[in-house]
Amino acid sequence: FTDWQRCFHVVDSATEAAEVCVSITRDEQTDSDQLSLALCDPSLANAMERSFSDAGWELYDPEGKSLADTGLTQLLRVMRDLTREPAPFSAIRDLVRLPGVEPFLPNEVSRDTAAKLIDELQRKHLPETVREALALSHNNEARSVMSHIMGRVGELRGDKILHVIREWLLLWLESAYDQSTKNVEAAESRLAESLDAVERLQKYGEKLTVGEVFEMMVESLRSARASTNREQTAVDLQGWLEISYDASPHLILAGMHEECVPDGTGDDIFLPDSLRKNLGLRDSSSRLARDAFLLQGALCSRKEHGRVDAVVARFNDAGEARKPSRLLMRQGRDELPAVVQHLFSELGKSPARSGSWARDWVLDLPEVENPYLAEPPRKISPSALGDYLNCPLRFYLKRILGMNRYDSRKQEMDAMDFGNLCHQVLEIFGADLAVRDSIDEKEISDYFCSTLDAQIKRIYGGDLSLPLMVQVESARERLRAFAAQQAADRANGWCILETEYSVGRGRADQRVSWSLDGHPLTMIVDRVDRHEDGTRWRVWDYKTSGKAALPQDQHLKRWNESENRPLLGELIIARKKEYRWAGLQLPIYAAFVMDHFQTGELPEVGYINLPRAIGDVGFCPWNGLDQRMLDHALTWGKAAIAAIKAGEFKQVAMLSSVEREWDDFSELAPDGLEAAFDI
Repeated sequence: FTDWQRCFHVVDSATEAAEVCVSITRDEQTDSDQLSLALCDPSLANAMERSFSDAGWELYDPEGKSLADTGLTQLLRVMRDLTREPAPFSAIRDLVRLPGVEPFLPNEVSRDTAAKLIDELQRKHLPETVREALALSHNNEARSVMSHIMGRVGELRGDKILHVIREWLLLWLESAYDQSTKNVEAAESRLAESLDAVERLQKYGEKLTVGEVFEMMVESLRSARASTNREQTAVDLQGWLEISYDASPHLILAGMHEECVPDGTGDDIFLPDSLRKNLGLRDSSSRLARDAFLLQGALCSRKEHGRVDAVVARFNDAGEARKPSRLLMRQGRDELPAVVQHLFSELGKSPARSGSWARDWVLDLPEVENPYLAEPPRKISPSALGDYLNCPLRFYLKRILGMNRYDSRKQEMDAMDFGNLCHQVLEIFGADLAVRDSIDEKEISDYFCSTLDAQIKRIYGGDLSLPLMVQVESARERLRAFAAQQAADRANGWCILETEYSVGRGRADQRVSWSLDGHPLTMIVDRVDRHEDGTRWRVWDYKTSGKAALPQDQHLKRWNESENRPLLGELIIARKKEYRWAGLQLPIYAAFVMDHFQTGELPEVGYINLPRAIGDVGFCPWNGLDQRMLDHALTWGKAAIAAIKAGEFKQVAMLSSVEREWDDFSELAPDGLEAAFDI
């Protein structure tokens, strides 16, 4: 390359590589009949097709499109799995998402409704098999969907298996026809061949299971490719070995990567290069010579009238690292250091560095009626106030628009599930008058374990997956460690008065009501203790996070103006540092208990920590919360309620790197929430 400074293009991702190819074509004003586009690295194919299609240039790939990942192939895979015994629940979860599944659903149920029902069942009970899902489900609609699907699968019995499969294939192919005629034509011939092969095997006495028949059909489509319509394309997408047959003056080499040009990986342990050479097979030296010859021919043929550009991407769409081809470094000795520096230099920050993602859309922020101004107004919880203190816009998205992270592939309990499980065990213990006053560690521990087992069986059944088994044992160890703390605490005179005490919930005639600045609150106080002397009170909140938490650290955070958090009152000065309120849960609990139970004095508050480290399990009081600090917290709480009622939601907090890992909206806005919305 005599002009490598202009012709070597190094970018971070496959998407950027494709966009550079489009830019080169546009900048050089190259006509389609004057362009030869060589795909040296096949992993860039999807990005190339996307970028050129967006630019109005459809690409023609002579190899066609693979059918391995089409909806029809996915449907056959799912049906194969559903015929197993026991049938995995994941197969039904995949099935209801696929086009062509409508004949397998009850008449009045759509795919969208079926997916919601199945996902909710997965979220609550995490079943491994369809049998477990049917046993655990309390939703008649979900049971009806699963029973209907398994009833259709049950039709695949006896001598009519092939007849039923052919009927189903006609339905599926008809459903897929409008999406891609070429795909259907390619699939139809392959499937016909596989079913003919099954018939021949049966004639010779081979007994194939239904799963094996579906497996043969899946394998028949795995290597099938559907041709594209060349009449509607502008540029042919060539392979590396085809560049010598195309005399177009402008050649773009997309993905000039090592192991692609020259092709092949390092020396094979079973068939080393030396043996390949002795056997007369192509070895690494011959591949290098061939590809050097092809590149030299491409350069020489365009030396006078033409141009050759080489594009290198650091990563492909799958996030796999790529290295520049060694052929790009076959320069003169004087130029080689500069070439190497150019090919391996650090690149500037780019939106596409994290992969192929780049923002090409902005969301409108919907304006809806403020439910906290309705009549009657929506009750507000201490955790909701904490959300507002964290970020007003995130509060609006979560609490008013109802936007929440959606996980249809959950395989184990999430943090909330695990916390709720431990809460349920402790709630049952605290409500059982026969055992909650015990000072016997073993009795309490046995009660915790038996209650935990009962709750697990009720929620997840008796046949647990390995992740669930690990989580259950983690909960068991934490509860056992707390049993000793609970026995000692009761021996010191502390009695459980209330557990999971509900405020602002339940039947109107039994509901306990409480408000802050005239606005009704809703909350569940995990535990209220009173000492035997009748004068001392405590309020506890259970915490099952990975590490033990100090209540003061969770409620008070260092003030940093650059974070753009709401400033709803005076800051707290402690140790010459300024602190803001990040949460109001325990102060509000304390104010409620003091008012509702008429304690006279401010009750002690704190966490009951149940972390992974057993040595950190136990009571953790907040010794610094006095009446002055409580009043300060309530002032911030009242200001937050006023701001929520006033509709002040467009302030966007700048989260720290640690907070971004737990942000519900991180996937929606990897480049920052303020960039995702037009505000």
